[in-house]
Amino acid sequence: MRVEVIVAAGGKGLRLGGVVPKQYLPLGGIPLIEHCLRQFESHPRVDRMVVVVGNEEEFARHIGSPPPYAKISAVVPGGRDRQDSICLGLERCDPDSLVLVHDAVRPFVTADLITAVIEAAEKSGAAIPVVPVADTPKLLDANGCLAKTLDRSMISLSQTPQGFTAALLKRAHESAQLDRYRSTDDAALVERLGHPVTLVAGNKENIKITTKEDLQGAERSFFPYRTGIGFDQHPLGPGRDLILGGVKVPFDRGLEGHSDADVLVHAVCDALLGAARLGDIGSLFPDTDPANRDTRSLDFLEQIGALLADRGYRVVNLDVTLVAEAPMIASYRKEMEWNLAAALGRPPEAVSVKASRSGGLGPMGRGEGMAAWCVALLEGVS
Repeated sequence: MRVEVIVAAGGKGLRLGGVVPKQYLPLGGIPLIEHCLRQFESHPRVDRMVVVVGNEEEFARHIGSPPPYAKISAVVPGGRDRQDSICLGLERCDPDSLVLVHDAVRPFVTADLITAVIEAAEKSGAAIPVVPVADTPKLLDANGCLAKTLDRSMISLSQTPQGFTAALLKRAHESAQLDRYRSTDDAALVERLGHPVTLVAGNKENIKITTKEDLQGAERSFFPYRTGIGFDQHPLGPGRDLILGGVKVPFDRGLEGHSDADVLVHAVCDALLGAARLGDIGSLFPDTDPANRDTRSLDFLEQIGALLADRGYRVVNLDVTLVAEAPMIASYRKEMEWNLAAALGRPPEAVSVKASRSGGLGPMGRGEGMAAWCVALLEGVS
């Protein structure tokens, strides 16, 4: 049986905020919708795709015109809601085909799940993927108060793609329209006709991106590990304490800067911010802000650590190199490592601090200043 896919991409994504609909927000460097388009394009059982959009020009701007997918046969303007949009997409499908309906903002759909839905729908006429409920569900009354505790073993959550014969799905939409019945789930329309819907095992990773937190979690799933490189340098000058890694190191000069000029910590900050794509230390703590004058750089690092945790990242490892001719820091390294680790809530084993000389080359070699490099590794956590 010929298989066609209706990709529902007409939503505005208002819950994420911003002006770009969520289906076009980047995940792993490409728009969300492209992740599912690529899966359907490469699937051997899929023959055609119909993409239902809110705005054709916006789709073309983000995906291309014509779109770089040979199986896209039509890009259709959507209706007032999802139900109307699917109905409009269905008009472009072969009435004798098997139709899959998929949410454009489910980027992690797999080839195996697509195959399972197709095979089940071919046998029964209707099939949907479902996943079990992990938490105990509560039924609320009209006032938002607890009405009943439900048996979670009797409840599943539906996903997409949902598969139906085109004729059955068309009949279900026509019946719902006649009865003025509205639903955000195509299987619910088919259920109203009394037609059985086959359940197949869904995939917990096949999430729907609805909120900003969903998108951040998807980014962490797409890139479970992220690396960043940080670099900073400061000149040495008289009349200042030399602060390195939060340690006051005895020396005849100190590093010049708006804060305590801890070049080692600044390199760490930039490495972490770069790994998490959160800008740089200058944008978060500008030297034009009087509040940052003479501020302890470890305070900056603590705030960045909290920001990383809020975004769902944990520091795995920091490798820091200080470039300076003098003074020797060997006796202070452990304390520096402890300070950096404590600021980030990590064990000291996650931090390595070392030093190097530049052999008399450049301003560092002439003792005019100090520089530091840092390589950071982050991991996404749930």
